[in-house]
Amino acid sequence: MSDSNGYCAVRVAVHPGLEFYLKEYGCNVTNLSVGNSSNHDIFNRLSEHVQINNSYDVIIWFQTDPLRNLRPYAENIEVFKKKKEDFIQAHDELLDSIYAKFNSLCLPIYCLGGTTKLDLALLEKYPNLHPVIPSVIEMFGEEHIKLWPSDWIKDPQVLKSLSRPLVDYLYSECEPKLSREWFFPDGIHPNRKAHKKIFEYLANLRDPAVCVLPR
Repeated sequence: MSDSNGYCAVRVAVHPGLEFYLKEYGCNVTNLSVGNSSNHDIFNRLSEHVQINNSYDVIIWFQTDPLRNLRPYAENIEVFKKKKEDFIQAHDELLDSIYAKFNSLCLPIYCLGGTTKLDLALLEKYPNLHPVIPSVIEMFGEEHIKLWPSDWIKDPQVLKSLSRPLVDYLYSECEPKLSREWFFPDGIHPNRKAHKKIFEYLANLRDPAVCVLPR
């Protein structure tokens, strides 16, 4: 379950991504991924599904940008007025909050860092959340950025509220520059080759604590 990182999607070209390789392996898969979702959206979909069917053997979560949880941004504009250090702290607090929500489901959830890297220190507090791939971006040899520029960076009210030091930081340190070998030309979404590599990594895990796929 994820935002659009849960499948390969650019314009009209769609590939089921990890779902395809899991099904090929023999798994029954329910893919709850929806493009541009926040972590809160993902949690709500999962929560609804487990109330109907709580017999899932494995739940895989691609973590996305925690700042998306502030939608609608106009109602949380004060967060975007914070100084750089305080803004980063707010980002991390949102991540901690969503970890707590997923953990409250009392189900084992295997976590993959998507647009945002897993915070391994925070995850230690949550026994039901199991980090598997801290950063898909780093997995493919790229440098992860701290603040992922989601749709909030294009919101006119947000842009008016950001401090100049924070704007400078975002444009100098937080611009995705990802290889087309593993990512679509949009520089955001893992391509089918990357999803196959992610599947192979999951299939070859030996540690019982994070052994995702049955053998």
